[in-house]
Amino acid sequence: MCNSTTYSVWLCLSALLSSHLVVLLSDCRANPPEPFVPQAELATTHLPEPLDEAGFVDYLEAVNIRGSKGVDPENNWEVVIRRAFGPLKWDKASDAEYYRRLGIPPVPVTPPEGSYFQPLKLQFWGIEDPWRAEDYPELAQWLLSQSALRGRLVAGSPVVLLVFV
Repeated sequence: MCNSTTYSVWLCLSALLSSHLVVLLSDCRANPPEPFVPQAELATTHLPEPLDEAGFVDYLEAVNIRGSKGVDPENNWEVVIRRAFGPLKWDKASDAEYYRRLGIPPVPVTPPEGSYFQPLKLQFWGIEDPWRAEDYPELAQWLLSQSALRGRLVAGSPVVLLVFV
């Protein structure tokens, strides 16, 4: 059975612990601990930089930096492809960053007629025999409309580097 002395002891212990907890919490608010800042160690990684805002290694940016050394718009196949196939459908910020990294101005969204690749209609897939322009006039017209594009791709084919940014 519990008597009044036992209750008094428990009440005193509770009050003492509560007061210590209040002091401890107020001390933590007055003197917050130093925030943890992760550090990349050369013993554990080959990519110690660049660091992001939180102090972690930004591996994607590190790969971009390493992969783009010696690459410029004249020797990057991605530039040839982008100029032939037109812009990607991204948000404006991503689009601006993409072209900044490629080192070229953004390609026009609405280009002059015949500047970008136009998809082939599915009805022409599966032609197995030799054919003439009279047999498939739409296909012949499509091939003619893509001649400038093919010329740019052939001219760009000696480009040996491909860097996605």
